[in-house]
Amino acid sequence: IDTTKPIEDYLNGTSGDKDIFKISIDTRSTLSFTNNKKDKVKISLYYLDETLMQESVKGEDFSVDISAGDYYIEISSYDDTYEEKLPYKIELSLVKVEDI
Repeated sequence: IDTTKPIEDYLNGTSGDKDIFKISIDTRSTLSFTNNKKDKVKISLYYLDETLMQESVKGEDFSVDISAGDYYIEISSYDDTYEEKLPYKIELSLVKVEDI
């Protein structure tokens, strides 16, 4: 995915739907997520081997320092108690971390 553009899609409320995106990072960076549905939509960041790296806390945005490499972003719901289609918009910010 392109980190300069938001991730915009929707989850189906009745199916336990989740969306998965692959992201490639070129250099050590801080990756920040801003979620317009903080109380309903969960963001999880996984290493390429599908080990969980970090996930959002209900109601909050989050940032994580990451090394160069490939990762998966999973968008899911905290529960399935929402309308038939739950639209979401996740803003990404990627800032290179300077080596000290």
